[in-house]
Amino acid sequence: MGPGVLKWNRDQFISWRYVQPLSLEDASGSDVVSLSIARKQIRDLPGEDLADALEELSGKEQQAIFSALDSEKAAEVLSEAEPRAQRQLIATVRREKARTILSEMSVAQLADLFSVLPHDQMVKMMELLPAEQAERIKPSSPIASPRRTP
Repeated sequence: MGPGVLKWNRDQFISWRYVQPLSLEDASGSDVVSLSIARKQIRDLPGEDLADALEELSGKEQQAIFSALDSEKAAEVLSEAEPRAQRQLIATVRREKARTILSEMSVAQLADLFSVLPHDQMVKMMELLPAEQAERIKPSSPIASPRRTP
């Protein structure tokens, strides 16, 4: 094995400049490491990593960080998050912000998101979409389109 075999991928690591130093009391009391990152630096984090980080936060912290994201990054994070986190994140967003976030998502991403939402919340989110996009996502159900039998 030569040196050419090992290749580092920058997306797999968090830079040490984001890690806060811990005191000895902090280190012995818990296994938590704090990250310090500026708002504009959040854009550089991969959506999957940011989604993972948000999933570990409390509701208020999660809401504060998610609401600080621009619509494009918020859409990326929302599509990468686990279903439980998706429900929490979209439930806390203002209506207009939700509209802009949803506009950044593909039809497939929207369908995935809507599949994990409670029915009432899904209906509210569908109302924020343009009619043609909502029609492409609309779930087919026997109630919505009853079949006629001869």
